[in-house]
Amino acid sequence: MPKKIPLEELEGAISVNGDVTPITRTPVTEVKSSTWGEMTVNQLHQQREVLVNRYYGALSAGMLEGAKTIQMGIMTIDARLQQIGEMNVNDALGTGLL
Repeated sequence: MPKKIPLEELEGAISVNGDVTPITRTPVTEVKSSTWGEMTVNQLHQQREVLVNRYYGALSAGMLEGAKTIQMGIMTIDARLQQIGEMNVNDALGTGLL
């Protein structure tokens, strides 16, 4: 059996476990559903955009189960955004703005 060489010892090796993307070295945007209830509308839209990009990436890589999981996250954000919109309308109705 060949000896395993640690990734960091391989010349030109790129780790995919980290806080930056392996190719562009840009920060990886963290997506945590546990924080969506506390986010602003803008933050939710940013999270949704990240998930949509990951969804299409998963589809193009043939990762259908992963894409389905990501799609569920997108649908959850959409429901939260709708809920916030309805709360804003109800608040406006209560103040006589609408």
